[in-house]
Amino acid sequence: MNENLLKKIFFGSSIVMLLSMLFVSTNFGITGDEVDMNEYGKAVFNYYTTFGKDTTVFNMPELHNRDGVAQYYGGLFDLIAAAVNKVSPLGEYHTRHMLNALVGFIAIFLTGIVAANLGGWRMGLIALWIIFLSPRFFGHSMNNPKDIPFATATIFTIWAIYKLLDTLPKVSWKHIVFVALGIAASINVRVGGLLMIGYLGLFMLVEAWYLEKGLGNIFSSKNLKSYLIIGVTCALTGYFGGSLLWPYALQNPVSNPFTALEVMGNFKVNIRQLFEGENVFSSELPSYYLPKYIGITTPLVFLAGVLLVVFYWLVKSEFNSRRVAFILFTAIFPVAYIIYTKANVYHEFRHVQFAYPSLVILAALGWESLIRFLKKPVTKYVVGGAIALLALLPAKFMVANHPYQYLYFNEIVGGVEGAFGNYVTDYWMQSMKEASEWLIKNAQPAEPGKKIIVGTTAPVHVRLYLKGYEDKFDVQYVRFPQRHEKEWDYALFYADYISPQQLKNKNMWPLDQTVFTAKTSDVPIGIVVKRPNNSDRLGIEALNTGKIAEAKPLLEKAAQQYPNSDIINTSMGMLYLNMGNFNEGVNYLVKAIQQNNDNAQAYFFLGYAYAIQGNRSNASIYFQRAAKLNPGYAQQAQEILNKMN
Repeated sequence: MNENLLKKIFFGSSIVMLLSMLFVSTNFGITGDEVDMNEYGKAVFNYYTTFGKDTTVFNMPELHNRDGVAQYYGGLFDLIAAAVNKVSPLGEYHTRHMLNALVGFIAIFLTGIVAANLGGWRMGLIALWIIFLSPRFFGHSMNNPKDIPFATATIFTIWAIYKLLDTLPKVSWKHIVFVALGIAASINVRVGGLLMIGYLGLFMLVEAWYLEKGLGNIFSSKNLKSYLIIGVTCALTGYFGGSLLWPYALQNPVSNPFTALEVMGNFKVNIRQLFEGENVFSSELPSYYLPKYIGITTPLVFLAGVLLVVFYWLVKSEFNSRRVAFILFTAIFPVAYIIYTKANVYHEFRHVQFAYPSLVILAALGWESLIRFLKKPVTKYVVGGAIALLALLPAKFMVANHPYQYLYFNEIVGGVEGAFGNYVTDYWMQSMKEASEWLIKNAQPAEPGKKIIVGTTAPVHVRLYLKGYEDKFDVQYVRFPQRHEKEWDYALFYADYISPQQLKNKNMWPLDQTVFTAKTSDVPIGIVVKRPNNSDRLGIEALNTGKIAEAKPLLEKAAQQYPNSDIINTSMGMLYLNMGNFNEGVNYLVKAIQQNNDNAQAYFFLGYAYAIQGNRSNASIYFQRAAKLNPGYAQQAQEILNKMN
């Protein structure tokens, strides 16, 4: 197939991809970061439109700046979104999602373009389809306002540097402008965009070394002036341009970006992550966390291509090895650096999505190298067929599981079904959109004219989904372990921050009294629970206030309604201990632990039960487990043990 035809297929495919992404973008839910960044964008917009008089951007409300670092993010994407929302006829988040999809498409398109520059339009076409059919990248493209804009700015800068290197030692102002724009855009999204200056400097040096036939010759070369003009102009213009749409940096463009870099580099968020079947704090995740997540959440057509890069060494004379080295460095260095510095990452590999386009180009290089290595036309067609067949696997998932593409796991771990309960799934609460839509259509108040109380672990998002129905619903935050203690008529929960033991037990998840389940690959990722009555809440309330006789019939009724609830079984155990029935109390507490091995309360009261019996050994064992799960129990446990002496 000739290059001209391949080029036409490339651009035809790109148009189809763009239109399809824009068309489906409004089907996606609101992400965990999106609400905060939307408000931040509005604050940035107000800062510029009031010429700096509105300084909310430096003092964002805690509700939308929980970690206190909002001002350290560049404002490029969110400022544009806020401005467009002033005139958009679409909903606020529908507009953002369409813009996000457009930005994601640009990253996809440029990935194909860089690959085409490196290995021709066939390789470009391979890269284009691999990244488009990468479900996680596709899913994030719809509503990830941090990682996708940064990935797009990064691949744009890589493309611009690539073209600039091709013109050296000539000073090409057009390419200088593109590189400076890329650096500025990257910094205006994240301060990590400073890395682009490093990319530029390192590979300009490599190119000059090659052109001048030795490192020492560069400084005596007649082209030295050109190198300096290009490098310094790109770096300085890009650096200071990176402050233009970033209010914090604009306050002091010389030092503030580096202050932000230091703050974000030392930023520690200790979030529990479900990894390899265990809940692990993000600060304690193993060094292979990122490589493993890349290995299990990217399609096999990508992984096979990466492995096939070994064929590049057999046909490398047909490629520009310096450009291959450039792409390889931009793909590997960010991941390696994060591993080396033990940076705090979580929620799969989304924080290094900006390296994924370069990784995809490497995968396309692997497939292209194999095709070039094979001489017989029939074998080349076989490889093409293999690419197509492997690409069908993620394509099928994307169609069947729309709009949950970001939850993709590949066949190595058995898809979403195999990963569920072992790796985090709906960490961005996407299922809450579908659950909220079910509520609007089906939920009925217990009494006419009374508001329906909705308890949920995602109150900010559910309130947005139920906007316009405030006269019908009252949304309250309910922590998952406290779901039986709080007042609600319906509860919405998503499959994160829940014991993996519970998630894997089909009797325990979905919960008892579940009336609706949002699924992907037939896996329950979000649920709606309807409360039949308040026996559970009133029973626990009575128990906690020492009204044992009142608590007993209520909790017994709750135990019939929620037989698979470790919380109710823990309460039943506490009830019987209070009644002096040691054996029955222990039986319920053991049952609760069998249902949820992370139930600190059950362990504590089991320890308490044995302490009452004078069994210090068993009491100590269970107290230690309770304290490990919840350090708040440590002092209470020690006081009880001290009284046993």
